[in-house]
Amino acid sequence: MATSLLSAQGLTDRELEFRRSHIGASESASIMGYNPWRNAADIYYAKVAGIESEASPMARAGQALEPIILNHAAEQLEVDVNFQNKRRVYPDESAHMQATIDAFITGRNEIIEAKLTGDFAFKKFQENPANINDRWGDEWTDMVPRCYMVQVVHQLHVLRAQTGEAWGKGYVALRIGLTDQRMYVVSYNAEIGNAIEETCRDFWAKHVALGIPPTECAAGSDTLARIPRVAGKTVRDMDPTWIPAYERAHADFTAAEKAKEDTRGQILQFMGDAEIAIDTAGRVATYRQVNASRFDAKGFRAAHPELGVQFTSNTQSRRFSVRTK
Repeated sequence: MATSLLSAQGLTDRELEFRRSHIGASESASIMGYNPWRNAADIYYAKVAGIESEASPMARAGQALEPIILNHAAEQLEVDVNFQNKRRVYPDESAHMQATIDAFITGRNEIIEAKLTGDFAFKKFQENPANINDRWGDEWTDMVPRCYMVQVVHQLHVLRAQTGEAWGKGYVALRIGLTDQRMYVVSYNAEIGNAIEETCRDFWAKHVALGIPPTECAAGSDTLARIPRVAGKTVRDMDPTWIPAYERAHADFTAAEKAKEDTRGQILQFMGDAEIAIDTAGRVATYRQVNASRFDAKGFRAAHPELGVQFTSNTQSRRFSVRTK
């Protein structure tokens, strides 16, 4: 996606230290619980331990396409844009807020934030029932997902405090796939801006400064997998409800998977030799052949044993398990 999703990889030590000592615009949305991909615990470990998720292929594509998205947005708005002094810091250091602006509109106290998503990912996001009240709306409105609204207001809040000027508007340029680009408008809201500032200030004082992770949520699996572990170290006095809750959830998941497979079998049996079945309510099930090309690693090693050894690497992973005494 946009600049705010850059991974730590490739940054200088000074840049890494700056990131660890400040809360960026996309991070405040995570702390407030509006980011579906990261939460407050992920941000805590990023600041305390420097644990950053690696940029996804879509994020890297966004970095490469960002100038194209921004220039297209400038054409849509009929304005000139500039990319000078993109990183801004909130003057009150106790808030630990910073903002990295994708583009400034020349001659106006307005900014542009670039976003990139794939066609399928966009459709999936829009159709997800969990996002029913948090979707992209009509173009040129302020109907953007809350994580992006918070991101833009955070940026404007930092700019207003740093410059003493009224930065009132941010445009979100959403590129869907390679050619479909849509524009949205987010206006500054003082109530939201102040809430973001208070959230950042409290998060830093209560968690980062004291080295106490948030307890209302658990970090994502990618973050937790990157925490260095001490071999053989044991901690005690864990909440006694967690392991039984995990076992119940695992049992429910296993039962759901079996029910899913049983129902799949019923549908396929009803289909017989057909590829398509339609129920009495008009819902459709299909069972079509899919062709795919895959690398035959076993065959390659058999045909080229020396190369197979040369390009085989050992990896380590951890397996999570629970047991009851």
